[in-house]
Amino acid sequence: MDKVNEAVEFLKKNKAYNKILKEILIKYKKLGKLSGMICMENLTSEEAMILAPLNHNFFAEKKGKFSVKKFMDNFSKGRFEGVDFVEVLKVYFDDNLITNKEKRDLETEKREKYFKTILEQCEGTRFEIWLNRALCEKKYGYKIIMKKYCEDKKVLKEILMNIKKALCHMSFSSDNITPIALFSSNITKDSHYFDIGTVCGNLLMHAICCILDVAYPENAEKINEILYSVGIMRDELSNTTITYGLKAYTDCKEHFGFKSFYDYKEPLIVSLKNLNKIDTVKVNNNRVFVFENPTVLVGVMEKTKHIYPSLICTSGQINICSLVLLDKIVRGGAVIYYSGDFDPEGLKIADKLKRRYKDKLVLWRYSIEDYFNIKSSVSIKSRESKLSSIECEELFELRDILIDEGKGGYQELLIEEYVKDIIELTD
Repeated sequence: MDKVNEAVEFLKKNKAYNKILKEILIKYKKLGKLSGMICMENLTSEEAMILAPLNHNFFAEKKGKFSVKKFMDNFSKGRFEGVDFVEVLKVYFDDNLITNKEKRDLETEKREKYFKTILEQCEGTRFEIWLNRALCEKKYGYKIIMKKYCEDKKVLKEILMNIKKALCHMSFSSDNITPIALFSSNITKDSHYFDIGTVCGNLLMHAICCILDVAYPENAEKINEILYSVGIMRDELSNTTITYGLKAYTDCKEHFGFKSFYDYKEPLIVSLKNLNKIDTVKVNNNRVFVFENPTVLVGVMEKTKHIYPSLICTSGQINICSLVLLDKIVRGGAVIYYSGDFDPEGLKIADKLKRRYKDKLVLWRYSIEDYFNIKSSVSIKSRESKLSSIECEELFELRDILIDEGKGGYQELLIEEYVKDIIELTD
């Protein structure tokens, strides 16, 4: 019998060694070598007797610290002199003794091979651009990918292949729109496969953001906006905006539904689905007045029916339906007059629209005088941090005043001024 097997037989007969050897094994796998110090406590008398030559505290207190090297030196005296202790551990535990580092290296190699195989099947595609960047930059859904990789590599590959197919079939144009449920069905035969909030939907959104080089959207409206820009539509019926005095055309023919509401001077709530059938939107006098709040639109509408201005209400935060409508109006050559509340949310809407439409949008009734005329007692202090994201220089002075004053102002009190402005602009 060679020394290794002889040592193993000895150790297995002396059960008191088992706990000690387990700690040495853990230390070896962590460090990759037989070294370091080990702390042990709650030892039996037999275990303490084995370690006592290394540290007398073990025998007296049944706990202490010992050097792995000293343990090996002590064990290798006499009959086991020169024995390869690493081999002893291998045979004793029936373990190939792969260290933690070696294990990590093997896993890394295996993972890299897994993704390399997938990428080789997708050269020259948008999918390749996204997955490469996600893996290299550790963003664009990297954490979701790695979590799914650990859970089920086969399922992850199926998800990635479906995202590859989705990116290939996506129009990346708002002129060619497909409802998300239909799009999902065409790719996977599951209408909910790419629902936002699911792993597949979130990864697809990350891929789109990577390709467009934009930040991941922070709310539902921004998700809708990004999806719409690449030809995917969500909430096509519930996504609406309020209009008044607009004419719409499809294939150069006036849309009968819009015309009926226009002729009767009635407000019309239009959905994203309605707008997808419209090519052109015309407004009276080549300008449209846009408000944040429905009460204001109704008040202005009732007082200006004799001149019939074109009006829109976004009902608070700008949704994709409002943006699509305004895009069509601007493409027709009209100018937008926008006015909203004097609070952090209102200024952020104005800032977003001004950055989007530039000289095609007039920030209307955003003077310091207007603010002080309608300043309320409602505090905005808890929300004023939102004002830090304002980028439009035209709003900087007002932003600073709002921060200093700490109070909001609401556009319902400007209805009379709006009416006067619209009459003057129309004359």
